[in-house]
Amino acid sequence: MLKGLKIALSNGVFASARDRVAGFVVGTVKNAVDEILDWLIKHGIRFGVAAAALITALVLVITAAKEGIVALGAPPALVSLGLGLVCALVGYIFLKSGPRRPRKESESEPYPGLSIRISGRPRPVRRRRSRRRTYDVHRGGDGWEVSGRDRSRGRTFSSKSAAVRAAERSAARAHGRVVVRRSDGTVQESEDARG
Repeated sequence: MLKGLKIALSNGVFASARDRVAGFVVGTVKNAVDEILDWLIKHGIRFGVAAAALITALVLVITAAKEGIVALGAPPALVSLGLGLVCALVGYIFLKSGPRRPRKESESEPYPGLSIRISGRPRPVRRRRSRRRTYDVHRGGDGWEVSGRDRSRGRTFSSKSAAVRAAERSAARAHGRVVVRRSDGTVQESEDARG
């Protein structure tokens, strides 16, 4: 088996498949690199210059604010600490706000100005089982009884067949099921109501 595979590989049976896969991988990587470089050329330089200008402006404003506060008589270390904390808070708020995704025209705001963000893991949806009513036909003290699943006292009949017919009628109206028991309490028959 291995010898046959080795011969097939050496004969170039899989060479075309190997060449196709290699071509696909090289093409995909080349396309990705081209897209990244295009973005950097179009947008990256502009964003870099804007960020550098903004940082320079912030440094100058903070330095001027510090010198002004120190001239009023505040200790320089305290002023530096306070301005550093303010800048850190502003940066934190800026980063936490994150980018906003553009709203599609189909997404209209029912309540303008009201914004709710839901975070965290979604809770699993629990499926509720249908609570179908079960009518139980069993031997009672005075004859045959038809009762609910909790064995609460229901109607009493003199014959088992009359009790089964009444249970079937009730189950058909409620889309329930009928459980018929023998005299000893074991289940004789259980079926969904028709109707």
